[in-house]
Amino acid sequence: MEFQLLSNLQLFFLYLNNLTGNLPSYLGNITSLVSISVGGNNLVGNIPDTLGNLNNLEVIELGLNNLSGSFPSSFFNLSSLTDIDIPLNQLQGTLPDDIFISFPRLHKLNIGHNLLTGRIPSSVSNASELMLLALNVNSFTGEVPSFEGTKKLDWVALNRNKLGNSRPGDLNFMSSLLNCTELRLLHLSENNFEGVLPRFIGNFSSLRRFAIGNNSVHGNIPDELGDIATLETLYLWSNDLTGTIPESIGKLQELRILSFPDNFLYGEIPSSFGNLTMMTELYLQQNNLQGTIPSVLGNCQSLLAMDISQNNFAGYLPEEIFRIPSLSEFLDLSSNSLTGSLPSDLTSLEHLVLLNLSNNELSGLIPDTFGSLISLRELYLSNNFFQGNISPSLSSLRSLEILDLSHNNFTGKIPLFLENFSFLRNLNLSFNDFEGEVPIEGVFRNGSQVSVNNNPKLCGGEPFLPLPVCPKNESSKKSRTSHFLKLIISISASVSVLILVLLFAIVYYLKHKKKLISLDNTSKEFLPTISYQSLHKATNGFSETNLLGSGKFSNVYKGILDQNETVIAVKVLKLQVKGAGKSFVAECEALKSIRHQYGMGREASAYGDIYSYGILLLELFTGKCPTDDVFNNGLTLHDFVKMAIPERVMEISDPTIVYGYGYDYQGEETRDEIMEYCFISLFRIGISCSMELPRERMDISRVVNELYSIRNDLFKTTTKFGAN
Repeated sequence: MEFQLLSNLQLFFLYLNNLTGNLPSYLGNITSLVSISVGGNNLVGNIPDTLGNLNNLEVIELGLNNLSGSFPSSFFNLSSLTDIDIPLNQLQGTLPDDIFISFPRLHKLNIGHNLLTGRIPSSVSNASELMLLALNVNSFTGEVPSFEGTKKLDWVALNRNKLGNSRPGDLNFMSSLLNCTELRLLHLSENNFEGVLPRFIGNFSSLRRFAIGNNSVHGNIPDELGDIATLETLYLWSNDLTGTIPESIGKLQELRILSFPDNFLYGEIPSSFGNLTMMTELYLQQNNLQGTIPSVLGNCQSLLAMDISQNNFAGYLPEEIFRIPSLSEFLDLSSNSLTGSLPSDLTSLEHLVLLNLSNNELSGLIPDTFGSLISLRELYLSNNFFQGNISPSLSSLRSLEILDLSHNNFTGKIPLFLENFSFLRNLNLSFNDFEGEVPIEGVFRNGSQVSVNNNPKLCGGEPFLPLPVCPKNESSKKSRTSHFLKLIISISASVSVLILVLLFAIVYYLKHKKKLISLDNTSKEFLPTISYQSLHKATNGFSETNLLGSGKFSNVYKGILDQNETVIAVKVLKLQVKGAGKSFVAECEALKSIRHQYGMGREASAYGDIYSYGILLLELFTGKCPTDDVFNNGLTLHDFVKMAIPERVMEISDPTIVYGYGYDYQGEETRDEIMEYCFISLFRIGISCSMELPRERMDISRVVNELYSIRNDLFKTTTKFGAN
């Protein structure tokens, strides 16, 4: 209640805290208020009608709460409002038809993700100052009015409503948007729009994101789409589009995401797609496309995900596609008529998480280079004509969760290494010609996770498998002995690598001993000598349970030293991998060049840890390192991020996170908004933690609270709106 005594208060900013309860009605008594920002909390109840007293109010931000009810009538008396930002709540009711006349200065109306109904007010044509209109994820209905007078609009999000009348003229309003020469985003997906894409669409010369998925749009894709040189994302999924994909699409050199699935498109993939070198995601599944998969797709060296399944493609697998090292999310070529064998070189796909080649006519052996796909979690090769034994190279795929080799011609014994795949939860080996005893450990213990049906030469296994008992012989013992010997050899090799790492460190230490002697006694106190035995014990013998992460050149393990229970991280180089030694030296040189995180002082403190955490946060979500070439002439990662937010937050964010994880092409527009909201908050934490002066850095307890708040907000959003 003390706030109402602040008669000159202008800014009320409590964004992203853990506030609960109702929005206090006494705010309406502080008539000096210019801005109210309490988004990202847990506020409930109605918007108080007393806010109608705030004649000076320009900005109101109440997003990401649990507010309900309708807008009070007094709210529309606030003629000074420029920004209304109340998304991600549970507001109900309709908007008055003269709302845009009541707010003549309005720049931003963001009320997406609510429960609003009715028609979009026709007075929107009077909103001459309006720049952003976000009405997405509500239940607005009917015809979309003209935007004739809204020349400053640059963002229109109407997706996930019930707009349109399922009539051919539903898209007529688009012509009125041609006056909006700065229009960057137009999202119309998941409505009831019918009609054809107008040919004048090529005149939207500033458009970056266009989405009209899951409607009833029919006809051909206009050639003029290729004239929008600025276009970055294009979503036409789940419509009734026919004809071929225009060659002109290949002119969209800024295109990142192309999504045309679930239509009636036919013909071949245009060869001009080879020009889309910035493209990160390609979705053409569930069409009637045919011909061969063009090898020019290998030019798309930024691809993270590609799905062209459920078409009529034929011919061989182009090796060029399997040489795209950026492919990390998924590659789905399933349900076509592809023939021939797998490419012999798969070493470029070490980051790929999902590979689906099922339901084709592929044949031959699984190549030994399959072991290079060390990041694979899901592998589908079912319903083909593959033959031979399961390649021993698959033993490297220890991250596998799903392995489907069913309906092929595989022979030989089921390899014992599958027992050791601790993440494997679905194994289908049915309808092959495997022989011998079925393993009994690991995934083979669970009847709901393994299928070996229709392999007449198999025997044994757990009782839940309907297989005959194996004849008694020594083969099982020999197999177990062989497996044990392999394990011993593997362990010995690992120990040898660790010894080499230790020797490498000793040599490096001796070479730099003179430099180390120059350190003063205070510095030496922070550099205790730790033996290899201590490291081995601290990490439980470098066990997998202590493994924090794995990279191309090294593994990182968590350890706890006996002396004082200090938690440490131990990096173990993979010296057998070419370039590991060079990587180690480069890291040492990089560490020398980094400004010391403790600022001007020499004493270690919690502020130094906060600094490190802040830089780590910025690294994680930008995908950049402080030692990258871009950071020179005084520019730091901290400064780079600080200059970019909030306006360019999505430009500096790691595209692997922005476009990759948890992707669902049917909800991508919604995810963009939520992720932008999240990235801004995370980057602000990282900037605050990495301030140059220790006293200016955010306190660790506040960091934890902020992160919990962001996490809870995301969980809440997922629950309320099914967002990814």
